[in-house]
Amino acid sequence: MTHVNLCRTISMGCLLLLLTGCGLLGYDYVYNRIDKLLADRIEHTLDLNRMQSKRLADSLKALHQQHRLTELPYYVAYLEYVNTVTADGLTGDEAKAIMNNLDILYTRLMAQFIPVLAVTLNELNDDQLIHLEKQFVVYNEEKHREFGLASHEERLRSRIDRHREAYVFWLGSLTKTQEILIENNANNFPDIEPLWQNRRTSMQRALLNLLWQHADSATLGKLLYRWSVEDNDKPPDLSKAEKQAAKQVIALTIRLFDALEPRQKAHLRNKLEKLAETLEALTPTESRIKIAGYRRAFLQNAVQLSASANCFNVASDKAASSC
Repeated sequence: MTHVNLCRTISMGCLLLLLTGCGLLGYDYVYNRIDKLLADRIEHTLDLNRMQSKRLADSLKALHQQHRLTELPYYVAYLEYVNTVTADGLTGDEAKAIMNNLDILYTRLMAQFIPVLAVTLNELNDDQLIHLEKQFVVYNEEKHREFGLASHEERLRSRIDRHREAYVFWLGSLTKTQEILIENNANNFPDIEPLWQNRRTSMQRALLNLLWQHADSATLGKLLYRWSVEDNDKPPDLSKAEKQAAKQVIALTIRLFDALEPRQKAHLRNKLEKLAETLEALTPTESRIKIAGYRRAFLQNAVQLSASANCFNVASDKAASSC
C-alpha cells in the first residue's frame, strides 16, 4: 500500500517502523532512537560532513521532541480506533476510513519532516550531489530486485509475498483459503510496480536538477511534498492504477476479515493493544489526556488536516486541535 521512493523511505521511520515491525528491538527502543536512526540513514545517503550532520541531528532531535508531545497522542488514538472498528468485522466504509486516517497521519508527518530534509539538501556541495546520484542508482537497483521488475512473473511473486507478509504481521499465520484469496487478488492487481519506478526516477531527476541549480530549501520542499504526498501531477496511468490498487486492497481485507479465525482476531487485538500501550507510555503525561478525545474523533471521522497540513483539526472543537 505504500508507494515507495527515497523520500518516503528515509522519512517514514516515525510511523512505518512502528506500525509494521521492529518487534525484535521493541517499539519503545525504536521510537526513542528514531531521530538518530533517521540521521544515520540520511547521513549515509547524502555523505554529509561533520557540520552538516550536526545541524541535521539537532533538527531531527527537535522534531522528535515535538512529535512525542503533539503527535503520539494521535498515534495511540488511531490504534485504539482501529482496534474498536475491527472488533466486529470490517465494512467497506470502515476500511476506507482506516486508510484515509492513516494517510492523514502520514501527510502530517511529511509536512513536519520535509522542511528538515530540504534544508539539508540545500547545503549539499557538488561532490555530495555526485554521491547522491550514485545512491539513487543503487536504490533503484534494490527496488528493481525487490519488486521483481525484470518480468511479470517476478513482479507477481514479489507482490504476493509482500501482501502475505503484511497480513501475517497483523493476523498471524494464514489459512489455505486466505492464502488463495491473497494470490487471486495479486493476480488481478494492476501492474503498478513499473509505474512506481518510472515515477520515482522522474522525480529523482527533477530533484537532482533543482539541486544542481542550487534551488533554495523552500523550492526543494515543494518538490519533495509533491513527490511524497500530492497526487496532482502524477501520470494518469499511475493515478488510475493506484486507485484500482486501493480498491482491491480494501476488498481483499474485507474478505479476509469475513473469514478470520478466533486466534487471528486475538492476534490482531493483541498487536494493536501492545503497540498502543507502548506508544502511550512514550507519550508525555501532559499529552495523554488528549488521547480519549482523539480516539472519539477518529471514530466519528472528525480528524482532518488544515489546508497546509501544519496542524490537525478535530471537528470544530478548537480546544481539541493541534493548530
